[in-house]
Amino acid sequence: MDPIIIAPDMSDAARVLPGQIRLAELKQGEWSFTGTVAIRELPRVRAACAGHAAPADVDIHLRVERSTRGPVLIDGRIAGVLPLQCQRCLGICEWRFELRPALEVVRGGTQACDTESGREPLELAEEGLLAPRILIEDEILLALPMAPRHAVGQCQPPQP
Repeated sequence: MDPIIIAPDMSDAARVLPGQIRLAELKQGEWSFTGTVAIRELPRVRAACAGHAAPADVDIHLRVERSTRGPVLIDGRIAGVLPLQCQRCLGICEWRFELRPALEVVRGGTQACDTESGREPLELAEEGLLAPRILIEDEILLALPMAPRHAVGQCQPPQP
């Protein structure tokens, strides 16, 4: 079972990415994590990788900010390289990515465009638990190219 962080020490960056964070119990201030997460810990991303993906890490920086009256805000940087199957030559091509999520936690049933900050809304389950690995996976999966390909001229389609 994943550990649950109820009220992490907001003054120091976390050294281990928690399984879940109970946002309702975060104290006012900021919680952050900077480090790496192995692709093997992100099963949906690993499944999208071509063939037997080489061991790779994703660089992560997540910051959760809670003020006394405002919404919970989540910012971050997610970067790495994934091996994907080129849809032109069917070989493996590297997809380099750097994502900058900017989210605002909203209550269930809130209209998607009704965020106070103009950020992308993030609706959590009723328990108010944030699962950082799932958030990271979702961001990567949403950014995956529909038809990954090598740059023009770097490969040829297979010959019949």
